[in-house]
Amino acid sequence: MSARLSSRNGEAEGSRDRFSLQILDESGLFNHMVTDALPRSVFSAIADPTRRAILDRMRHGEVGAGELAEQFPVSRPAIARHVRILRAAGLVRQRVAAQRRYYSLRPEALQAVDQWLAPYRLFWSARMTDLKLYLENETAQEENADE
Repeated sequence: MSARLSSRNGEAEGSRDRFSLQILDESGLFNHMVTDALPRSVFSAIADPTRRAILDRMRHGEVGAGELAEQFPVSRPAIARHVRILRAAGLVRQRVAAQRRYYSLRPEALQAVDQWLAPYRLFWSARMTDLKLYLENETAQEENADE
C-alpha cells in the first residue's frame, strides 16, 4: 500500500487550500480523501450532529457567537468551524455589530432537504397505513376466533 499527499487551491473566492490524500491499495484502487475543505452542500453540512444542534438553537432566534459556543462542550474554535461550514452551505447568516457576531438560521436553504424527503414521507405514510390495516385485520380475526 502506498500513499501520496497533494495540494491544490480551491476554486471559490475565499476558499482554503484543499489537500487530497490518495491511498493505493493492493488491488490498485485509489481512495481519495479530501480534508480541510468546506462542504458547500446542505446535506454535508447537516450530516454532523453538532451542526444540527447549532441549527436547532438558531430556530429560536438570533444568537451571539459567544452565547452559542457556551452551549456546547467543545472549544470555541470548533464551534466557529461548524458555523463556518453552515454559512458556506447557506444555512446560516451572519450579522456583525461592532466587534460582535450574531448568527441566525436561513430556513429557505433547507428546502432542498425538504424536497428530497417528500417522496420518503409519502412512502412511510403509505407503509404505516398498510401496517395499521394489517394489525386491525389481525385483531379482528383473533376476536372472531375467540367467539
